Amino acid sequence: MQSALPLTVADLGPGDHLCGLYETDDEHRELLGALLRAGLARGDRIVFIAEPAVVEAMGGPLRAAAAAAGRGRASVVLVTPREACLSHGVFTREALTAFLARETARARGEGHAGLCAVVDMSWALGPVPEADRLMELEARLTEHLAGSACLLACQYDRRRFPPPLLLHALATHPRAAVGARVYDNLYFVPPAEYLGGDPQGAVVRRCLRGLEEVASARREGRGRHEQLLGRAIELTAWNRELEAFCDAVSHDLHAPLHSLDGFSRALLEDYGARLDVRARDYLGRVRSASARMSELIDGLRALSRHSGGPMALADVDLSALAAVIVADLRAGEPARTVEAVIQPGLRARGDAGLLRVALGNLLENAWKFTGRREAARVEVGARTRGGQTAFFVRDDGVGFDAPRATKLFGAFQRLPGAVDFPGTGVGLATVQRIVHRHGGRVWAEAAPGQGATFWFTLDPDAVGPLEARSAEPRDE
Repeated sequence: MQSALPLTVADLGPGDHLCGLYETDDEHRELLGALLRAGLARGDRIVFIAEPAVVEAMGGPLRAAAAAAGRGRASVVLVTPREACLSHGVFTREALTAFLARETARARGEGHAGLCAVVDMSWALGPVPEADRLMELEARLTEHLAGSACLLACQYDRRRFPPPLLLHALATHPRAAVGARVYDNLYFVPPAEYLGGDPQGAVVRRCLRGLEEVASARREGRGRHEQLLGRAIELTAWNRELEAFCDAVSHDLHAPLHSLDGFSRALLEDYGARLDVRARDYLGRVRSASARMSELIDGLRALSRHSGGPMALADVDLSALAAVIVADLRAGEPARTVEAVIQPGLRARGDAGLLRVALGNLLENAWKFTGRREAARVEVGARTRGGQTAFFVRDDGVGFDAPRATKLFGAFQRLPGAVDFPGTGVGLATVQRIVHRHGGRVWAEAAPGQGATFWFTLDPDAVGPLEARSAEPRDE
């Protein structure tokens, strides 16, 4: 079954034949502008075919848009239907196909990627070609465009064309648009079937098949929804069992560790004078290892706790959260000199508790890895990257070799060169889990001796099944 999911004008390309339906002048301009921008971005030459009054009204804005995109005036050509569709004052299919072939060849010869032709079909209401001749033209154009370097968009004003003709216009175009919303056309009739002698019957048959396909898709969608719902229930139960298991294991492991540490401390306190330096060093190592094991167990428990459970989504003031975290860090090390720059007005939709944990881990890392600088700088801010807001925590600390940090966000993974700093390797794994639960991505930029920047995005309304989101958006 053909997909009915909405596309964008940027998804269109050479060989496409689009039926654009509009009911307001704003919808007309919206699709025309989107086609112009996408065509210029591809490197196409733009040809706009319309009645003289429309050409006169739209000519200035179209050429201004081309100039704003850094393209010359010659990139946009305005012609009337008489020049493109009429031969000796008579509408002919051959005239338009010859015009498109000639303009496409000219565009390629001038170094353009191809031709983007937009036709305002209101001209057909003048010296009206018979409806069947017009729709035969549309069906033949779909054949003509296949494999060519030309994209053709035909815009129909729903206020002026009768509904039966609009239905046939839909049937003869593989793609359809309402305003600037583009769709694969479920009701498209292939040219061979449409031109088989019974176009009316072909349209009816296509509509009936479309109804069955829509009903089938809905049944399939309900089945998938039920499967996903069952899977979500299972995952929730598993997460609860995992959290209970981690709590039990944490409790069971802490007890012998406490005994190990306690008896080691007792040995040092009660018999330390009788032990030589090497024996006291061994006991000190046992106590250090016990303490680290206890930290790892606590980290595992925290990681489990932040991986499941419902989220309470709300508007969160990240600037205020960062300020509270920085104040706590200053209180813990009042002798340090750290310039903390927090961009005001940072807001996001998310779970305030989880975002507090994620931002806290990132700021604690920044604070820790700038510890050797007499005067350090930590910055919290946001930029637009890849069309969405990306938040960042930046420091001027020791940095690390980013290409070597292939498992940076894995549990119990330490940053390259971080062995001289305290930590368990759970903090960044926790950050990634929380960011993924908010439908976002997290990544790092760093270099040895030049500090590090950790970026993350948040989109909790787009959260679906558990999936990795580690790709880095591009700058805009």
